[in-house]
Amino acid sequence: MEQIADIAAGNLRPGELERAQESLKGRIMLSMESTSNRMSRLGKSVISDTELMTFDRIFAEIDAVDTEAIAELATVLLPTERLSASGVGADENRFRAAVARANSALVARAAA
Repeated sequence: MEQIADIAAGNLRPGELERAQESLKGRIMLSMESTSNRMSRLGKSVISDTELMTFDRIFAEIDAVDTEAIAELATVLLPTERLSASGVGADENRFRAAVARANSALVARAAA
């Protein structure tokens, strides 16, 4: 919860955005080394009638993301009142204690 709040406030650690962008670009490049992945990308473009973007365009779009855009998106997608939790196991009290550390409102809603 603290990390989500920091991101929503625009408080990314120095270099964090750049590392994430480079990681994403690297994963995209590696995924395209497979013939089946390349053909799947082409097929999806044909079937969905969407533009097949070049790698330069994809990388430019990734590089265009800034801290403010991430903060805005985190605010929209990850507000505390929209979060939920689920667990599997026999110890409900242990689960509730773990959830309470993250968001006590979730525990209160589950009890209602």
